[in-house]
Amino acid sequence: MLLQGKNVAIVLECSVIICYSIIKMKVFISFSNKDNHILQSFVDHYLKLGLQLKNSEISCTGIEDSKPETGDDFKFWIKKEIEESDLIFLLISRNYKNSEVCLNEMGAAWILNKKVIPLLLPPIDYPHVGFLHQYNQLLKIESRDDLFKLWDDLKEWVDDRYISPSHLNNQIDKLHKELNSIPNIPVVKENQEYNISPPDFSYFNQFLLNNIDHRSLLLQAQPTLADCKAVFDMTFFKDVYDYYSMEFKSLLYSDKVINDLSVYDTYDMISASYDDLVNNKHNLPGGMNALTKNFAIKSNACFYSIRFRRKQHESGTIISVWTFINNRWVLFIRPWIIVEFLIKAKYDKEINQIVKIFKRMGIFRKLGTLEIQYLMNRLNE
Repeated sequence: MLLQGKNVAIVLECSVIICYSIIKMKVFISFSNKDNHILQSFVDHYLKLGLQLKNSEISCTGIEDSKPETGDDFKFWIKKEIEESDLIFLLISRNYKNSEVCLNEMGAAWILNKKVIPLLLPPIDYPHVGFLHQYNQLLKIESRDDLFKLWDDLKEWVDDRYISPSHLNNQIDKLHKELNSIPNIPVVKENQEYNISPPDFSYFNQFLLNNIDHRSLLLQAQPTLADCKAVFDMTFFKDVYDYYSMEFKSLLYSDKVINDLSVYDTYDMISASYDDLVNNKHNLPGGMNALTKNFAIKSNACFYSIRFRRKQHESGTIISVWTFINNRWVLFIRPWIIVEFLIKAKYDKEINQIVKIFKRMGIFRKLGTLEIQYLMNRLNE
């Protein structure tokens, strides 16, 4: 058995070397020359500084180190670069739609069956695109969530670069700041996808009633995928949901989370906004600061701790953290622990090596980081 284990380790080691040797990245950017100012910001802040692409990995007529040399056949160069690229960015604007050259580049990308990523430039919106693409294939350059989703879609190529979510978030901030400074470019503000409305605290009155199963009430507050997406950043929400799906009940039934609430006859609460967490001006559990430091939550999130106690007494049982989403109360139990685990797991070399092997072999495509960690724990038993 020991010999078999060594053989397996040798096979995995070789597989990892193969995986690293075949991971390449080359992108072609199709754009209108009239949008060169937007192109420069996108390439500098998102592709180069954010995703850490090198000049040699980018082909574009508008970028000094990535355009054809003087004397090159322009049409032949574009055809060759599109053929050799792994994916094609289309920076779609009003200028782009009015350019015959741009539309020809887009057509060539589709004909060659390349991976095509359309990015809408303001003020272009979904209805303006027409028949070119399905709505669910489109991303907006002014949407932070869309740019993080794009990073997630590109992890097949950029996973080995160990990109920090906070660093990428800073570069997106700089990109958006430059977009806002460009004259006649109205940057559309992102719409809230979920209803985060003023909360109704009367919900907690039922916890004070006699003969109430408190754990059943709390189980009803388990986060759904939509809840996680409303509160957590695009980089985290799916894995946070997976964790709560597996562990919410065990967390809830631990003595650290809830005691018998039937002995109490009142409650009070404290709250903290995103800005409160950033500035450390709150009385929520100290671990909540990690959520903003790691850019794990959205800026419109607001959290609450509920303290159940007896009248005339200050001590009691605190249950946190709560948030009010889509007209219901949702309980996120110790979310900072989950986020810190996910960040640690993301940069774990052994996990990343196994993920790369599985991806290349087409195995376990739907598994997330938490499932991979579970498999590794089982292997180490």
